[in-house]
Amino acid sequence: MNIIPKELINSTLSKFSSYSEEEILPDQKEFMKNQPDIVEFLLQFTDDHSDEISRLALHLAHLCWKVFNEAKGIPLKTIPFILQTVIN
Repeated sequence: MNIIPKELINSTLSKFSSYSEEEILPDQKEFMKNQPDIVEFLLQFTDDHSDEISRLALHLAHLCWKVFNEAKGIPLKTIPFILQTVIN
């Protein structure tokens, strides 16, 4: 198992948190395009909560995706939507 270096996480977080709304939008679209099942799961999972909770969940998933992309140097493969039965 490989461990993502703390420095990489911190630099990605620093870069990520410095984005303006205009700068982050294309990256969010890329995340949503590459991981639609995660986005759908989080939206359904947080459906009974406020929009702020949904946005926070998506933001955290986006940040994790960004860290893994930086760590591997290549985009992650799409994670299949295996939790469909849990939601229904």
